[in-house]
Amino acid sequence: MFEVKDVKVSFKDKKVLKDVSFTVKKGKVYGVLGKNGAGKTTLFNTISNFLKYEGIIYLNNKKIKPNNISYLKTEAYFYPYMKAYEYFTFFDSLDKTSINLANIFDIPLDEYIHNFSTGMKKKTAIIANAILKKPVLIMDEPFNGLDIESVEKLYLLIEKLKSQGTIILLSSHILETLQKCCDKIGYLDNGRIIKEYVKKEFNILEKDLRESIKEDWNALINNA
Repeated sequence: MFEVKDVKVSFKDKKVLKDVSFTVKKGKVYGVLGKNGAGKTTLFNTISNFLKYEGIIYLNNKKIKPNNISYLKTEAYFYPYMKAYEYFTFFDSLDKTSINLANIFDIPLDEYIHNFSTGMKKKTAIIANAILKKPVLIMDEPFNGLDIESVEKLYLLIEKLKSQGTIILLSSHILETLQKCCDKIGYLDNGRIIKEYVKKEFNILEKDLRESIKEDWNALINNA
């Protein structure tokens, strides 16, 4: 069980996260949905111990350690003149799993990563985080830059990781991607999880989101 309870983060006098709380069971995916600037990346950086915080972040009733987490950032950093197989050996040995995943995602192991497209770089980073086999995997906007085929492959990889008991935290600006792979979605607004939705309530989430956007739109139009 992964638990975030009453987590607060401030930058100088600005409160960015305000009493964020949620739990995720083993082998489940928790989606974080929110507008730009809602605090999604700050939340993930906090869980990964990159930021100071108040509150509790536990894994199996113990304070989580950085080595319990693998973190796929929105944009991964790659050293120049490094080939894909060299990059994977930084994370783990170049074993059957990493080779198979490279083949599945069409990553040429013997080519330089700096020559890869944006989508190929994203897939390379996804594979590297998957082969770490940490109990908690954070994926910040993992679908960005992926083509349709790669998106479907990522869904299948997520299902595989779930079956192995991995706890996955995932953000996306695209509601459909969260609905397809998450067991629960938390809506983060102004630094707070204001509401959570389980699978059977995802249609309600879509309705709530549309109504909220419509209200904002009408307010802007009326004041124009």
